[in-house]
Amino acid sequence: DVMLKYWAERVGQSRGYEAIYNISSRGFQDAPLLGYDNTADAVKGLTGMIADQRKIIQDSLGAPATIPQMYMPYKEALDLYNAGLEIPDDVTLCWVDDNFGHIRQLPNADEQKRSGGNGVYYHLSYLGTPAPYLWLSSMSPAFLSYELTKGYDNGIKKLWVFNVGDIKPAEAELEFCMDLAWNINSWKPQDAIKYSQHWAAKTFGQELADEIGSIKNEYYALANACKPELINRMDFTNAQYNERVSRYEKLIDRVEAVKAQVPSNNQDAFFELIEYPVEGAANMNIKIIRAKQS
Repeated sequence: DVMLKYWAERVGQSRGYEAIYNISSRGFQDAPLLGYDNTADAVKGLTGMIADQRKIIQDSLGAPATIPQMYMPYKEALDLYNAGLEIPDDVTLCWVDDNFGHIRQLPNADEQKRSGGNGVYYHLSYLGTPAPYLWLSSMSPAFLSYELTKGYDNGIKKLWVFNVGDIKPAEAELEFCMDLAWNINSWKPQDAIKYSQHWAAKTFGQELADEIGSIKNEYYALANACKPELINRMDFTNAQYNERVSRYEKLIDRVEAVKAQVPSNNQDAFFELIEYPVEGAANMNIKIIRAKQS
């Protein structure tokens, strides 16, 4: 009764706004839904919840088929969907990545025909188990293009939602994703490695674009092997550790060299977009690696 009252009040408060209603339910603070002994009971319970939510939408807003809604099969919600939870055809299925950028499940031929279409909820930053990464943004355009193009080619076209947490470290990566959302053919996976140079030219000028773009790509390559937030969780060989330190030290030198050429009016932007993430990642790796080796 309390949940029904809350849902009804919230839908009423949102009346007149442009909104997408996320149907179904999860447990407290991203935990699985409590109160059900097994998967079959949970599917039955959620089926009833969705029916109640749709009735609230109908009573407050109009015919549910005319009101944007989505179902997000995230973590255990995907297991329940695969176990037989039926989602009304007009609801958008908003698929998810595995918290590290790999889209977990793609819509099949029947799901691609749904009137509600398909979307994706995608992490550029992540808070949760087993390993959060909130500090720096380090997913490369090539990786993002591969995953999002794969999703688009399999019908994920209706809705793209990006979890960016604090947007400040992720401007370039989010801008890249929005470029793809606007035109999926703007950066094919095989061409996306050139994006860093393109972005650097727009942001810092053509004269510095090649070097800044190259620095960004090396930063992505090192983070692809291990994100800077997670280096304490990873085990490499001693030779691999030394190679990482060497590559990061060279990257710091390159950043400092190009920084001297950046005009004064762009120094703040250079610090936030290039110097801080690159040198922050480098110093974190050097600190943790040398501590592991001591």
